[in-house]
Formats: sequence, C-alpha cells, structure tokens
Amino acid sequence: MDGSMKEVKSKAEIQGFVASWAPVFVFFWKPLCLLFKKMGEEFYDFHTKFPHGYFLVVNVEEQPEICQAYSISSVPYFVYFEYIKRSLEDDFKAVVGVSPVLWMAFVVFLLLNVNGWQALFWASIIPVIVRNISL
Repeated sequence: MDGSMKEVKSKAEIQGFVASWAPVFVFFWKPLCLLFKKMGEEFYDFHTKFPHGYFLVVNVEEQPEICQAYSISSVPYFVYFEYIKRSLEDDFKAVVGVSPVLWMAFVVFLLLNVNGWQALFWASIIPVIVRNISL
C-alpha cells in the first residue's frame, strides 16, 4: 500500500482492495470529460497526501459493468469506502450480538412483569445462564 494510483478493470478487483481494511478511493472518469482534467489533478494531489490508502481509477467507457455495479450515471465521480465504519460494524456485531433465545426470554419476562415478581432482576441473570448453556 504505497498510495499509488491504479487503473482497475473489474468489480472484483475493487472488492479485493476494499477487503484489505485500508481506505479505498475510486475515481470514475471519462477521457473527453471537461471536468476530468481539474478533478484528476485534485485526485492526484490527494493521493500524494495520503500514502496509506488505495487510489483506484476507472475509465467509464472501458468498464461500463463497474459503473452499473456502483450506479454511476455521471462523471467525474468519486467513491470512498470507509474501513473504519466496517470495522466498527464488525465490533458491534461481536459485542452486541444477541441470540434469539435471549431475545425471546427477555420478551417473555417483560410480558410477565407483574408487581412482586422482580422480573427485571431475573431478566438480568438470563444472559449469564444462556451464555453458559451455549458454551
């Protein structure tokens, strides 16, 4: 990952870079686009300032299937894949992931929350019991 720009030829190639957990910037361009020159210069400057990311370039005339996959309808167009968001989503699933058995037990306890039954106390013990049973 040296921050260099690379022209990609397939959606699978882009997904390979995205799977690397590094920031990925994709620039969709068209050779005859008037804005391309200015936007291309900005993209080039940006890639020199951030060497820890992947900077990919897609020629929309040569790669229409990639444009369709990412719903690109006009150029120039930038796509940024956030690696931080993906890592936080994975951590959230690992930490907060709740089994269906636990959800159902808690719903039952909420429905049976009768005065004097201390349902919230028992509901707080259920996760420990379910976790020990599933191990």
